[in-house]
Amino acid sequence: MKTSWLAGFAACAALFAAADAARGDDRFAVVHVKNNTKTDMAFYRKWVWNYGTKDEKVVRDWRVSVIPPGKTRTVYFSYEGKEKKSPALIVVFDSDRDKGRHFEMVKLARGASPDYKDLSTGFTYVLEYDGKSKEFASLKAKNGGKVEILDRKAKKPANAEKVP
Repeated sequence: MKTSWLAGFAACAALFAAADAARGDDRFAVVHVKNNTKTDMAFYRKWVWNYGTKDEKVVRDWRVSVIPPGKTRTVYFSYEGKEKKSPALIVVFDSDRDKGRHFEMVKLARGASPDYKDLSTGFTYVLEYDGKSKEFASLKAKNGGKVEILDRKAKKPANAEKVP
């Protein structure tokens, strides 16, 4: 009985050590956003240290891209040094999937990744309809990420840099 318990413990310890070693390769904070609606999604984002505090510092100001239906957009921040920290990713999107405008601002958790192009790493979020009417949509975490709502009545970011 003691032998099987000890062998199980050793196997678990080996798995944890392997997981830690794999995390040593992480060089990016990564977010993948997929548009699962039937209309284009304007995806505004900025990277900010200490968001919402007096020490707030914008690292990359507002950028906007259009995510067509069924497509995924990846954004990432390259870690500097060994600490593997990234600024907050603040996102604004139009949740009205019909003819109106209703912008929401959220903060998305970022997932560490050795390769930002690998869709199986980082955190994935999906823009999905909120009901059968398909009038409104929300960003939803799909693999461990977290969506923190900052403002349900946000304004469209002015002067955002357009990036393909």
